[in-house]
Amino acid sequence: MNSPAHQCPRCDYDLSGQIAAWAGECPLTGQCPECGLEIRWTEIFNTIPPPAWSFEHAKGSINALAGSLIRSWIRVLFPGHLWSRLTLGLKTVPTRLFQLAGLGLLLSHLAASLFTAFLILADHLYYRDWPLPAPPGRITSINVRGSGRAQAALLHDWLSWAFPYANVTRVGRGTFDVPLGAVEILLAFAVLIPLSFFLLPTTMRRAKVRPAHIFRIAAYWSLCVPLLGLIAPTLRHAQVIASLEWYRVTVSPGTHHDHWTRVASAFLSRHFASISLVLILLFAWWFWSTAAKRYLRLPWARLDTAILVLLALWAALAGEFLISSPNNSTTMELLKALTAPSQ
Repeated sequence: MNSPAHQCPRCDYDLSGQIAAWAGECPLTGQCPECGLEIRWTEIFNTIPPPAWSFEHAKGSINALAGSLIRSWIRVLFPGHLWSRLTLGLKTVPTRLFQLAGLGLLLSHLAASLFTAFLILADHLYYRDWPLPAPPGRITSINVRGSGRAQAALLHDWLSWAFPYANVTRVGRGTFDVPLGAVEILLAFAVLIPLSFFLLPTTMRRAKVRPAHIFRIAAYWSLCVPLLGLIAPTLRHAQVIASLEWYRVTVSPGTHHDHWTRVASAFLSRHFASISLVLILLFAWWFWSTAAKRYLRLPWARLDTAILVLLALWAALAGEFLISSPNNSTTMELLKALTAPSQ
């Protein structure tokens, strides 16, 4: 019964001594004397099978692997279910985790691009029959005059949906302006969160979490990054739609809803950066705190993760501020959103 494989799933401490001390029956739970983990002995003896949807542990044909990849990708959006089924006792498979991160990123990017293309198509189909002049000001991304050629709009603005994470604008024939400030901050933020867990004393010194576990969480986390990059463009799209609706009901007789559309447009326009930032921070905290609490089983997981997420954000903003020009508009806008006093 004793074997070198009988180790603590979190810190790799050899539990053979505890197992040898059992007299005639196996207890259901125990505690690792090294890191304090409450152990379920079924994890030690590998009697808990991996979930059927886990791409990391899937076997079979290419079709079966593709199906498990899609199912694993969907469960990333539900961290509570994900980290309740993936346990410390399940063997980490580094090769599969690398494949999951690479293929999952492509899948997330494809989903983000298709969603953005759908928004562009819906815009043109909805506004193509307007008998109105184009609204004044900066709203130029939707052709409210209505040529009826929604497919042509997709081809004309192909980079805006092929790379939907930045506010891409066409400045000439075959030439686009692609501001990357917000994308760089998001990427730095996404990388700094798992790195910050190595600095947490609870993680590395008291709980003695193996780096392989942080790597597993980071692999699944990478699938969320392109989807988080959609939050700001989607809010920008909603602000444009609200502005156009306010313009439509203002110039059209017999409408009485211009007040609320104007309020929505003004609110999104003024608090666009703050709303995007809050939503990204909330999801990052939810994902990592759930992993820390249910998977790593760390104490004070919710509070510690909130501190680490905020530190990662500040480090990403500081890095972007130092590397790029101090007048970078994206960085300054996010800094103002963080430091502005509440109204």
